[in-house]
Parts: sequence; C-alpha cells; structure tokens
Amino acid sequence: MDVGDIAAVAVHALTDVNAPNADLVLAGPEALSYDDIATTVTQVTGRPVDHHRLFYEQMRDRFTAHVPLEFASMPAGMDRAIAEGAEKPYLILADEH
Repeated sequence: MDVGDIAAVAVHALTDVNAPNADLVLAGPEALSYDDIATTVTQVTGRPVDHHRLFYEQMRDRFTAHVPLEFASMPAGMDRAIAEGAEKPYLILADEH
C-alpha cells in the first residue's frame, strides 16, 4: 500500500455524499511481520537490518523514559495485541475484497 492508496480512501471518505458509517481498515496485499520487513529492507538497501522483539514490559519501560506510564502502556499494549493476532480478522476481510 502506498500513500496514493491512503489518499484515495481519505478523499472518498471525506467527500462522498454518504459518509461511511464504519471503520476503514487499510491493508496491503499481504501481512508482513517485523522480521519480513527487516529482511526486505536488507535486500533492497544491501545493509543488514535486524528486528529485535521487545516484550510488553520492555517496550513499556522504554517508553516511560519519555512519557508517563499510562501513555507508555498504550502503544506497548497495542503492539502486544497485534502480535497476539488482534488484526487477523481485518486482514482476512481485506483479502476477501
């Protein structure tokens, strides 16, 4: 998915006579893991890129160096939920269309 795809959906959602009364989930043609992305960046740039998985507590603790705990917990929690498959129903739905 590129910025043109995102812009096209935004224009449609904002200018259509009948605004969509639903969540608009944008996804590319395949689900990529962080490891997949690191491999692709390595192949394209010729420079080694590694992904190092952080567990919820590690990520939250890194964020608390910059923001209060309640804010640090939100992105760490979202990352954990995604890792546990929270987005899978949306990816299947996107593949069907």
